[in-house]
Parts: sequence; structure tokens; C-alpha cells
Amino acid sequence: MNEFEDITKTEWLEKVLKDLKGKSLGSLSWDISGDLNVSPFSHATDRDSNHLPIGSKGNNNWRIGQEFYVDESNVDDQNSAILRALDNGIESPKIIIDKVLSVEEIERLFKAVNISYVAVYFAGLKSFEDWNSLLKNYALTANKMNIQSDKFFGGFHMDMDWVDYSKVDFEEMAEFEELYSSIFPRYRCFYVDGTRFYKGDSQVIEELAQLTYYVASCYQGMFDIGYNALQISKKFQIGFSIGNSYLLEIAKIRALKVLLANISEALNPGHKEIPCFDCYISADSYKSDETESNKIRGTISAMAAVIGAVGRMTIPSSDHSSEKKDTAFNSRMATNIQQVIKLETKLHATADPAAGSYYIEQLTEELALKAWKRFLELMP
Repeated sequence: MNEFEDITKTEWLEKVLKDLKGKSLGSLSWDISGDLNVSPFSHATDRDSNHLPIGSKGNNNWRIGQEFYVDESNVDDQNSAILRALDNGIESPKIIIDKVLSVEEIERLFKAVNISYVAVYFAGLKSFEDWNSLLKNYALTANKMNIQSDKFFGGFHMDMDWVDYSKVDFEEMAEFEELYSSIFPRYRCFYVDGTRFYKGDSQVIEELAQLTYYVASCYQGMFDIGYNALQISKKFQIGFSIGNSYLLEIAKIRALKVLLANISEALNPGHKEIPCFDCYISADSYKSDETESNKIRGTISAMAAVIGAVGRMTIPSSDHSSEKKDTAFNSRMATNIQQVIKLETKLHATADPAAGSYYIEQLTEELALKAWKRFLELMP
């Protein structure tokens, strides 16, 4: 097939202005925030390079996640819920707890679950002491179940206040990481919960800047005690929320990768390692009285997350905001959204699905530049 003829930006604009019949091109611009106004028209010549270098993965696969709130009173019920969810197609359960689970409770929670084949994450604990205890109990459980812990994949989502950490704190974190890696070498133990920074479309630049600042604080602290950026990124995961502003969310995820690649290269010149992304579709984008429409909202957000390229994704049930929330049917439908995207679009087999889209590339670059400027203002 012959290549299409090149059409200049001037020729395209003449055609666009003719079709607008007297309206200005500026009347169609997207006013995202006070300092971010995006034209609907983008051309290959608007940028110096063909596309931004977004990561180095050979594919775009992600894990289908779901959250499970566990306490001593519901361990057996949540075991049944996990088994049901795994049967329905989830690949990465996240266990949220507020106290350390005993070996006996962990055994019951994962009864009939082969945890060496499932990417299990834990979250909720607040202290190193508690995380150490959970780590040891989880390792003991694996031993009792005759499973080699070096086969495990997952992580402990230790949401620490990286900005306020001292050198002693980072050294304590390094000690934990050394113990952690000796038992679960494929697990991730550094985590920033960026969902706290999500404030909708108008605050997207501030969200990116704040999240970058927290990640940079972690990187710098670990770098100062001897870690390099590659070591950190392999043990690191970032959680964040997205809404259903489709094109903006695609560009936001890609812009975050550019920002974090810059942080990595600042510490290790020539290297642009990017940590794993843990994406949560924001329940704030749902409406309490629109359960069916929320399924569409969740699908739009999920597609944006996939095209932006995340490592793990959780979609809330479409009735999450209603009084009767998280029913079995709607939880199953939330899982099905991700399965259908994988099976029907094959986007998980494409390294960077948005590459070459002039509009998304331009929006990505503008978000990254403005967020980087704001990030520098946050630096002490």
C-alpha cells in the first residue's frame, strides 16, 4: 500500500476553518484549568520529536485487581469472596487490614488459593513493627503450605510519609527491604498512595506535581543511603486515581511516566526506569443513583488506564456509591470490564497504544511541562 501524501499544517487548517463556517478554531479549545487550554487541532510538525519515550516494556499487560477488607470477624467470608473473585477472573487481590493477621488467619484467608500463582497485595498497616510481623507470618504460612516464597509476586503497600522521612527512617526502611527481598524477592515494598491527590480535571497539574514530589522524596532518600534508581523502581509501586475524562486521563498517566523518568535520570544519568503503576478508578466519578451509567463511566476510565499503560487496575462496583453497594453481580461486572478489554481489544499486547496520536502526545507534553514547573516550586 502506498504511503499517504503529506499534508501541511496550513492545508489542514484551511480545511478546518472552512468546515467551521465562520467560527474560530479557538472556540473549540478545551479549557482544562486556568493555565491549561488545549486546542483540538494537532499536527505532526507541532512537536520536535515524533513521540515521547514512554517506558520500555514490550507489552501493555496489567493485572485485574479487587479489594478485600479483612478483619478477625470475616476471614472465612472473605476467603469465599476471594475464591469467587478468582473464579470470575481477578488476578491480583488486595487485602486491606488494620491489624496484623496471624498465621492461622492467613491460612484461613487463603484456603484453597494457590498464592504462588496470584499477585497478592496487602495494605492498611501503619508501622514498621506491624509490617515486619505480617511479613514473618506470611512467610510462615507459605512454609506451612509447602510453597516457595521466592515464587510469589505482589507487594506490601506501605504508604509512608516519604516527605517527612529522616535518614534514620530510610535506613530502617532499607533494613526492612533487605529482609523482605530475602524472603519475597519478587515483591514490591515501596509505595506511594497518590489517590489522595486526585481532585478532578481542574487540579490535574497539581495532582501530578504533588505525586512526583512524594516519589522524588522517596527516591532521593533511598539514593542517599546507597540505592540506585533501578533498584528503587523494581521495588516501588505508585497508586493513583483516574476519572472518566478519557483523553485527559490517558495523557495524565503518560505524563506521570515522563516525570518519573526525569527523576530517575537525575539520579542515574542515562537511565529512565519507571516504577509499576497501580490504578484505581475513582468512585467519585460515579453517581449514587445511576448504577447502570456507572458501568459506562467505569469502562471509559478503564480504557483510558489501559491506553495510558498501567500495571494493575481496580474498578469499583457500579453500585459502590449507592446504599446497597458492591453486590455480587455488579462486582462481577466490574471485573468483566477489564476482561473484555483484554479479550476484545488486545491492547495488553501493545507497548504504548497512544504513541503517534498527535493530540495525546501534545497534551502529554503540556501536562508534563506544567507539572514539572509546579514540582520545582514544591522542592525545598
